[in-house]
Amino acid sequence: MPIFEAEPYAKLVAGLEAGEVVVYDVESTGTDTTEDRIIQIAAMRIDKDGNEIERFERFINPGKSVGHISTRSWLYGCIFSRAW
Repeated sequence: MPIFEAEPYAKLVAGLEAGEVVVYDVESTGTDTTEDRIIQIAAMRIDKDGNEIERFERFINPGKSVGHISTRSWLYGCIFSRAW
């Protein structure tokens, strides 16, 4: 009995070949979904070789202090979201 009935990465490979794969990242003020807020959204469409085709990036003002993720992330987030 095969583990997979079809190649598990076939759709990913087809998407890469068509330039339709988007990798995304979301940064937030923490990990509590009831209290923390998103501060950055980024996405990148890549080709079959992993080269960037298109990029999207936005910083979002969370309306509150970004807390103490780390000194660098906190300062970076505050500067771009202007949430002092």
